[in-house]
Amino acid sequence: LIYKYFMKISSIIRGIGKTYFEFKFESGRGETVHILEKPEYLLDEIEQKSLREEIYALSLKCTPNNQALDYGIFNDPNHNNILNQCILTLIRDNNSNKLIAFNCLPLLDLTLKNKPIYFVHLGLVMIDPDYRSKGLLYILYGLTVVIMFCRKRLTPIWVSNVTQVPAVVGSFSENFNNVFPNALNNSRRSFDHLSLVRQIMLNHRHVFGVGNDAEFDEKMFIIKNAYTGGSDNLLKTWNQVTKYRNDTVNDFCQKHLNYDRGDDFIQIGKMDFFALQKYIIRMIPAKSLILILNNIFIVFLQSILLPVYHWFKADTSTIYLKSRA
Repeated sequence: LIYKYFMKISSIIRGIGKTYFEFKFESGRGETVHILEKPEYLLDEIEQKSLREEIYALSLKCTPNNQALDYGIFNDPNHNNILNQCILTLIRDNNSNKLIAFNCLPLLDLTLKNKPIYFVHLGLVMIDPDYRSKGLLYILYGLTVVIMFCRKRLTPIWVSNVTQVPAVVGSFSENFNNVFPNALNNSRRSFDHLSLVRQIMLNHRHVFGVGNDAEFDEKMFIIKNAYTGGSDNLLKTWNQVTKYRNDTVNDFCQKHLNYDRGDDFIQIGKMDFFALQKYIIRMIPAKSLILILNNIFIVFLQSILLPVYHWFKADTSTIYLKSRA
């Protein structure tokens, strides 16, 4: 017990002064979770190459007919190296060290009211078909954003999501705040929503594999003919997509999206304290609750100690010592 306590304290201290966030822990079910912010700056070139090959191999196993994707992290690194502008969540089997799931969350350069903001796009999630019954979704859908929210000392984080899958539309609607479009209630499209989505569609289509010829409906935030920019092999019919447990969401998607053409919703929402509460209550399995809360606390503690670390660091100018990141 003393050794484990000592190792926890050591991990907290080691993580305080890092420029880019890195966090690793065991899920308690035989997997290791590794979260890396901007992994290009945390991994050397050999490690990056090896990681890309692992992700590519896993993607072939997860896509219909083992077809390759051609956007985001799968692009030529010299053309669009997303590893320098994303948060990568990796899940490995403890026994074999095999990559069994990943989530790549691009960080988008957006502004709101003429100020840069920290914006996370909930990108591509892939789970090895052999491990899809192991309950990994709560880690891949939300935990990374929760961790970064705590890392930012509970400063609200804007997030986006592009999908045609009712299960994902419903999960996003239910677990984030200030969501538009929201399949579970008649939410209002605010100026902030519109400002952010216009910037995304103007400058960041390549992040989620949407071509320039795709039309965008600003009223309902629907991308029409979305599967033309590298994500072609992810297109599914209505019968193929995973439905949500609430038929209100399924009816909403079927009513507004044309699955023959290939439409997507782009949802905009916020991770804030209320969304954190919902995530803890609804998403985290009871058996994993203590473990996850413990890791969330460690990250939050690191974020609190970070200003103290910089204060006593001789080479840190006082101009950068702000109360909030």
